[in-house]
Amino acid sequence: MPTEDIFLMSNVSGHSVEIPLDTAKDLLGILNMDQIFRSARAGADDADDSVEEDDSDAEPVKLEGTEYGNEVLDVVRAYAMLPPDKRTTSIPRPLMQELRTVVYPDEMELVKKAEKEDYLVDLLNCALFLRFSQLSSLCAAYMAVRINDIAQAAPDIMEGAERIRKFLHMQNEWTEEEMVHLRREMEYAKSVDPNVY
Repeated sequence: MPTEDIFLMSNVSGHSVEIPLDTAKDLLGILNMDQIFRSARAGADDADDSVEEDDSDAEPVKLEGTEYGNEVLDVVRAYAMLPPDKRTTSIPRPLMQELRTVVYPDEMELVKKAEKEDYLVDLLNCALFLRFSQLSSLCAAYMAVRINDIAQAAPDIMEGAERIRKFLHMQNEWTEEEMVHLRREMEYAKSVDPNVY
């Protein structure tokens, strides 16, 4: 494949993936920003607009030095390379049915594997950064379902919050004193209305 026909994405460890540029432009909104950048640059340039650049020595479009792991880059590429009829184009919001009935089985396996191997949050972040709407919708919908499952399975709201923070790789920013007060408030709310949460 000629270099000018690819989108090359790499991470800080040097791992890289290639996606055909036409496919990448169709799926990754970040690449469609180049029109905006070119327009802004053209407005700032004092050069003659009638001179066109020679693209014969064009390098591939690159996104280098990302912090995403190898598996994240590999999944982004693999998902982008799926035939269009194997990627879910629209996931209803709100999701009123089981996610597995809305998406393709391979997509469910993809997000389940990402959760199991602990890169689901990074995969969502990468998809959002790239503006890869199909992949970000898939990850976000799966994460919403899992957050609900985690909350429902927790014995109380405090444990549920801790499990959700762990799932999302979030640190608890509350001090110990604040947690003691919050725990008391939640216990009081539960004593007033056992069905509050």
